[in-house]
Amino acid sequence: MTTEPEQGAVPEQFTYDGWAVVEIYGHRRTGGRVKPQALGPAVWIRIDVPNRGGRFTTQFYNPGSIFSLTPSGEREARAVAYANEPEPVSRWEMRALDAPAPRPHVVDAEEQRMRDAGYSDAEISGHSDESDDEPDTERDDAVRDNARVDEPFDPDRI
Repeated sequence: MTTEPEQGAVPEQFTYDGWAVVEIYGHRRTGGRVKPQALGPAVWIRIDVPNRGGRFTTQFYNPGSIFSLTPSGEREARAVAYANEPEPVSRWEMRALDAPAPRPHVVDAEEQRMRDAGYSDAEISGHSDESDDEPDTERDDAVRDNARVDEPFDPDRI
């Protein structure tokens, strides 16, 4: 007869060391060589997942994330691993390494004039936060003519 552990009882330490099929959070399934591994003060579950190329991808899981662990033979664990082969780094992550480095922002004379005139970054980039949809022609003219908005408009400067 089996008995339920008492409420609040400390669970037994994870000690399994062998091949198994593992479900993580009930959403991912893999197979591999499973054993406990100390990482800092905690004991984690180490899964060495075989790849088709004869190599292994090592993954560490907190025991609380394991939905089920089914001891199996090596053949069965490898079959599950091959069907759900993990990628240590995805090809999308690798594309970021090939992307050109962002170019530094160079402030041209027109932008510097706008900054000196007190325009916000949004106004300088052309994405004003103002609620009206009307173009601010006086401001545009002032920027073009290197004049401040609070200065009277002088048509002779055009």
